[in-house]
Order: sequence, then C-alpha cells, then structure tokens
Amino acid sequence: DRRGVILARSSEADRFVGKRLPGFDDLHDGSGVWSGINLHGVPVFGVYRRSAETGFVVAVGVEQAALDSPVLR
Repeated sequence: DRRGVILARSSEADRFVGKRLPGFDDLHDGSGVWSGINLHGVPVFGVYRRSAETGFVVAVGVEQAALDSPVLR
C-alpha cells in the first residue's frame, strides 16, 4: 500500500501480508530499481512502480544469486 504494508505475496502470504516492505522508505520516485535484503534475509534486486492515483506501490524482487548465476558459470 502507500505506507509500505504488504497486501499480497506469491509465496508465504500468511506469514508476510501485513508486514512492512523492507527498504520502502528508500523508494522516492514513481518507479525505479532497488537492491536490498528481503523478508527472508536474502539479497534481492527489484523493480517498483508507484501509482500516481493511489500512491500504492507494486514491487517485484528476484534473488541476486539467481541473477548472478549465469555470469558465474
């Protein structure tokens, strides 16, 4: 939502819905990229977009290891 509270998740929704998105306070623009540590404690790279109408933010994160693995092969 517009305060950084997680409203939905693709996995373990019962565990994380209602908690605050880590790094939310660093998302200042209407859209962008970010990197940080997710709620599992795993380094991630993500993208986000903020709705101009509602202020809600949609964010998607991918484990950094998954992005790095093709480079490391």
